[in-house]
This record gives sequence, structure tokens and C-alpha cells, in this order.
Amino acid sequence: FYLILENSSYWNNNFDNFLIHTWSLSVEIQFYILFPFIIQLILKKFNIDFLLKLFIFVSIISLYISSKLSVNEMFFFNSFGRIFEFLMGGICGILIKQNNFSINIFLRNFLVTFSILIILTSFLIFDESIMHPSMFTLISIFPTGIIILLNQKDSHVDKVISNTTSIFFGKISYSLYLFHLPILYILSNNIFEKFLAIVISISFSWFNFQLIEKKFIKDVKNKNFIIFIIISYLLIILSSIIIIKTNGL
Repeated sequence: FYLILENSSYWNNNFDNFLIHTWSLSVEIQFYILFPFIIQLILKKFNIDFLLKLFIFVSIISLYISSKLSVNEMFFFNSFGRIFEFLMGGICGILIKQNNFSINIFLRNFLVTFSILIILTSFLIFDESIMHPSMFTLISIFPTGIIILLNQKDSHVDKVISNTTSIFFGKISYSLYLFHLPILYILSNNIFEKFLAIVISISFSWFNFQLIEKKFIKDVKNKNFIIFIIISYLLIILSSIIIIKTNGL
């Protein structure tokens, strides 16, 4: 909401605000706090098939609204405009649980490999001129869903995405996302500094995963830890309200 009120542009002001990338973390937190409770409430009244249809319906509505409003760059930060991206994972999860489809190994491997190529290609064709979220976002969302649905253990693709290096970067990915921009903000004047920034970002991310994230994962079911998290969220919300009401004074 801060970025929307400030009319910030993610693409043009990355180094004017070295914390601008944290917008996505706020969207993820909103989703993952509310999503489990909403699912539990729905499943108390309806079955899993209804949930699947609801996910698809809400995804279509979210995608439609996103496409219509993507000309407004501020919708880039909007939580509702990102729902269809999150729900793709939910749809894949339900389909995997139901296991209602059967595809031969050759076609399965072809579709997964082709999906990976599409995702890699999107890095080359996407730039700041292409608005997100919008229909263009499906170019990366659909292939990701296919990989989740069709990739099998011990396949040639699985061996690539499940090797030691991939797992390492998967584990530190959250911390790496968190640290990389502030470090690049300081170290980005030349090739050497950019290389140093990458090394420092990876190092900080590994230490953060080992010393903080692993402890959080271990204590996630601890009652005192849950109380601590709830109190922390309430304090953050209260602090945010006070800052907004006092204009930061």
C-alpha cells in the first residue's frame, strides 16, 4: 500500500528504493495467512471438487481484472491481481491429489522439458514494456503448473532440478531475494563490485538460512513460537497504523 500511495514504479526506481522488492513479501504474507483459514471454512461445507472449481473461477476473475488494469502500473503491487498466480499452485495440488490424468512417459517428459524452455525464454522476451500481472504472465504460470503436475521422480528433468546445486539455491532463495537488492544498491558500480555483490548475497543468504530460517522451521509447531509470531504481527500492524496516522512523525 505504501508503494501504491507513493506512485512507485518497480521497474524504474529499483535503486531509488533498495527495499522496493519487499512488496512481493507483503503480498505473500497476506495470502498465506488468510488462505489456509479460507480453505478450512470452505471444506467444512463443500467437497474438494467444489474447491477446485472455485479456484479456477477466482483465478479467471483475477486474471481478467489484472489484464484490464495492467495499464495502471500500480496494479503490479495489488494483492488481488496476484491471486491467480498463487491459485495455480492450489489447482495443481488438488489435481495431483485427485490423480485424474494419465500421460505416457515420452509425452510427459516432452511437456515438462518444453515448459522449462518456455520459462527460460521468458527471461529473454520479457522487459519493462510488458505489463504484469496480465495475460502475458500466463507464459510463465502455465509452464510452471505443467512442471508441478507432470514432473516425475528420477526423470531426466527431475535430476536437473533436484541436484545438489538446485536444492542449495532453493533453500536460500527466500534470503537471497531479501538480501540481493540492498547489497547491489551498495555494490553495483562495475563488474567486480557486481560479482562481489553476488558472492556476498549468497553468503549472507546461506548464513541466514542456517541461523534463522532453520530454527523457525523447527519451532513452527511450538505454541510459544506461534504466540510470538502473532504478537509480532499485531505490533507491526499497530506500528504501521501509527506511522500512517502521524505521517511518519
